[in-house]
Parts: sequence; structure tokens; C-alpha cells
Amino acid sequence: MLNFLPKFLVGIITVILYLLSTIIFPILIIVVGILRLLIPFSFWRKQMDRLIRIFAIVWIYISRFIMWLTINTKFEITGTGKLTRKGRYLLISNHQSWVDVFILEIFFGTKIPMLMFFMKKQLIWSAPIIGVSCWAAGFPFMQRYKPSYLKKHPEKKGQDLNTTKKLCKRFINQPLTITIFLEGTRFTVAKKQQQHSPYQHLLKPKMTGFAFVLAAMEQSLHDIINVTIVYPAGKISLWDFICGRIDKIIVKYEVIPITDNLRGDYNDRMFRAKLQKWLNQKWLEKDKFIGENMDKKR
Repeated sequence: MLNFLPKFLVGIITVILYLLSTIIFPILIIVVGILRLLIPFSFWRKQMDRLIRIFAIVWIYISRFIMWLTINTKFEITGTGKLTRKGRYLLISNHQSWVDVFILEIFFGTKIPMLMFFMKKQLIWSAPIIGVSCWAAGFPFMQRYKPSYLKKHPEKKGQDLNTTKKLCKRFINQPLTITIFLEGTRFTVAKKQQQHSPYQHLLKPKMTGFAFVLAAMEQSLHDIINVTIVYPAGKISLWDFICGRIDKIIVKYEVIPITDNLRGDYNDRMFRAKLQKWLNQKWLEKDKFIGENMDKKR
């Protein structure tokens, strides 16, 4: 509705509105998270978890309203498979921009359980409001160690796996969506060339995180949601998006049942190789789809 205004002004208004919502709702989630810790009763904690999810959904709807109010981007969403709020999913996606997180939350956050991202522990303090609210909501925070450190402190090895298993126990009887960007970082041409990626529009998918989650969650996850995000105009920034400079965004998804061929021993080298081959094929399909939908006039 406000797209008649100059783009930079639309961007400023959008930033202000998102900042307000990003202060109010995370603070509410933090308060509920603290209340959850103070009273150690199972029923109470389940109710607090439910309240956190309600706040998260309301936050998403408000974000949708802000987007409708400020930008005129066309979204093309296609998919196969059933999505449900009662599901237990592992969501995987390609990663090109900070906008990816926003897109996933906006379009999947009300159709499936709250998206939970694996986050670095440093984010708790480097992005205090968002970081602490994610901690209060139960997001898994990981402490990554260098191989040289693990060699000196072998007792630290496997702690991330234990963290994920604890998360699984907390949500054992509740819907869940674990979300991973398997490329590990945002795509750039420089990164593609550095790692000699065989894909035109993607970095190599990292099997380790994928196998790690499947192993840690054991039988707790039922389906994979494989998402491909395409920006036909090419690489974009968050500022481009909130200013309404993006004409079109394409999102494609498929729901894939987690069958026995995707489960196995995380430490088994042959199993990891088989899983990597499966991921590589999915990435070939993604790369082809992105190429077919890029703006040929660029």
C-alpha cells in the first residue's frame, strides 16, 4: 500500500515497524521463558512452551501485515506434500541472503511447527534481544570447537549431539521443525569458486549437519521439507527487500518422508557417503530449478 512512496522512505518505515515488533515480541518470549524456568512443573512448562509458540505465530502475522503494507513483491509459492502444524520436520534450504530466514518464517511459520534454527552460542550476547529470546524459545545453541582444541580436550567431543538430544526430549510429545541451511553460509560467486562447487547457483551441501540431526533426533522426525528459494533478479540484500525493490520471489518445496535409507550410524563412513550422494542429487535438482527461473535479461 505504501509502494507509491520513494523506495528509501518505504525502507525506513519498514525498518521502524520491524524494529518495534522485534523488540516487543522477543521481550514477551524472554519473560515467558524465565517464568518457565522458575516453576519446575511439567504441566506449567508445557503451557509456557505453548504460549511461546502463540507469541511466535502472532509475530509472524504482524510481519506479514507489515510486508503487505510496505512492499509490492510478487511471491510464487509451489509445493508437493502435506504441511501440518502437528508435524515433526527437518527443513533444509539453499541460502543466498538474510531474506531467506524471513521468507521461511513468513510462509512456513503458520503452516508447520515453529522453525528452530541451530545457532552459535556467541549470538546470545552479540544479538542479545533476539539471541536470548531464541534461547528462551528452546532453540539449540552450539559451541563449535576447532579440531586442535578437541585434540587437547576430547571430553568436549559430541557435546552438540547431546544438546540436540536434550532438545528432542524437551519436545518429545510436541510438534517440531528443525531448520538447517546445509551450505553452511550464504552463496556468493567468490565462495563458489573457492570451494570449486559443481553447481551454478549453489554451494556444496554439507552432509555432516544433516546426518548429525537425523542421528540425534533418531525416530523423532518424520519428514524432510526440501525448500528452494529463487530471486529471479539475482543476489539481493535485506535492504533491497524492505525497500520493495524486489519484483518477484519464487519458493518451491517438497515434503519427503524420512525412510530407513536416510537413517543410520552417524559414525559410519559408508553411510555418510550414501547420504552425501542423496544430498548431491537434491542439490542438482535445486540448481536446475534456480537456473530455469533466473531472469534471463540480467
